[in-house]
Amino acid sequence: MAPCDFFSITFDGWHILNVHDGPLDLCQRLVQRFSQNQWIKESTCIKDRMQIRVKDIGWTAQGQNTVRVRLMLLAVVETLEEFGFGIYATLRTANRAGKGLEADMLICSRRQDGVAGGPVSAAADPEVPELVTPPLRCL
Repeated sequence: MAPCDFFSITFDGWHILNVHDGPLDLCQRLVQRFSQNQWIKESTCIKDRMQIRVKDIGWTAQGQNTVRVRLMLLAVVETLEEFGFGIYATLRTANRAGKGLEADMLICSRRQDGVAGGPVSAAADPEVPELVTPPLRCL
């Protein structure tokens, strides 16, 4: 299998999106897209993490706001693809008591020899079998 670049995106708490170890230009593009759509309350860059705070609604929206959350998630996926990344795996974490901190995580990958706009899945490589990863819940 060709060498790959990996990073993660977490959806923390009620309204925070964190990009951990992601390419700076991708992080800047996410901030730009969220700002254009007036979804962003603030963004900060802390060492190897870009944090975006979403305004007005959170990731657990209900009713008509669910459409807005889906549009935000679609913007994340489109930005990943724009930079040649795909979603390698997903993870949901929670503390043992089932209360308190909980986060959904996307593990993102891109072949190091890949190009922006090129295939984003390892399955696009005939030498690599398609991986099917079911959602994993860690307790």
